[in-house]
Amino acid sequence: MIHFFSQLIVIAAVNGFVMFGVVEYFPEFGLNITVPSVLLGYFLIWFVFWFFFVILKKMIDIVAFPFKFFTMGLSTVVVNIWVFYLFAHVVNTYLPLYYPGVLIQLGSVWQTFLLSIVLGVVMSVLHFIVKKII
Repeated sequence: MIHFFSQLIVIAAVNGFVMFGVVEYFPEFGLNITVPSVLLGYFLIWFVFWFFFVILKKMIDIVAFPFKFFTMGLSTVVVNIWVFYLFAHVVNTYLPLYYPGVLIQLGSVWQTFLLSIVLGVVMSVLHFIVKKII
């Protein structure tokens, strides 16, 4: 059980560092995150991001499997974009109730498309490495 929680914290931190790097060093992807306290704000966003992309996206992928089969995997990109917008909506709507000042802004659909592809590849590689190490 301790192994699960340590892996959860490490993966959430990896997600956060990747998102922080994208926000700070690659503004052309259109992702903008505003938090009052960088450490606590990013940690909360990391956890919500982990929930959306590990738990919720897996459930959506199970339901959308027939579409993936018929579109040869292209519907995965649409699901990723939809999950990004849902993630931004939930963070902007519910997280400020408990932690005021948090705001996530996504760029255009094309920027979010590129962001989903880049984050998907980078995070898949990093999750694979983390799971091998831990």
